[in-house]
Amino acid sequence: MTDPLRQFATMPATLEATTGRSLASWQETVRGLGLDKHGQIVAALKRDHGLSHGYANMLALLHTGYGKAAEDELVAGLFSGPKAALRPIYDRLLVVVEALGQDVVIAPKKTMVSFRRSKQFACFTPSSAKRAELGVALRGDPPTERLRLTNGMTSHAVWIADPAEIDAEVVAWVRAAYERS
Repeated sequence: MTDPLRQFATMPATLEATTGRSLASWQETVRGLGLDKHGQIVAALKRDHGLSHGYANMLALLHTGYGKAAEDELVAGLFSGPKAALRPIYDRLLVVVEALGQDVVIAPKKTMVSFRRSKQFACFTPSSAKRAELGVALRGDPPTERLRLTNGMTSHAVWIADPAEIDAEVVAWVRAAYERS
């Protein structure tokens, strides 16, 4: 099955190969349309420039900033109010996860952030105002004093109440889960 995020990432190169125009040139065209609504941009690019729906959609998404803005809003929502104190924990974890490889997909949701490669290998859930849960997919591994067995999308989880708790042991669990995914 095709990974939509990987496919989207390759589209700028194929756009130029298909149309003979660079992504920057197309972005200038989109700005020149004077449109702000996604659907209007897609329709104009298809109608006036003969682009396929896929390319028109990609250009509209890039112009409106839809994906990044939506993700940023979800992350901001996770850490609003009493859970704001948990943001430094997430930021520390994000550094660890992003260092694993360029194939990591960070997918914020309303109640958690999923970290995927070919499949989800970890998830971060701000559970309460005082602690967050980091779930990791380490199916078959025994629990430890810190790492407990769970049911659900991940097989194990650890409670984290301070960024310093994302130590070498936690990093090793996240890396092992990443390597298995």
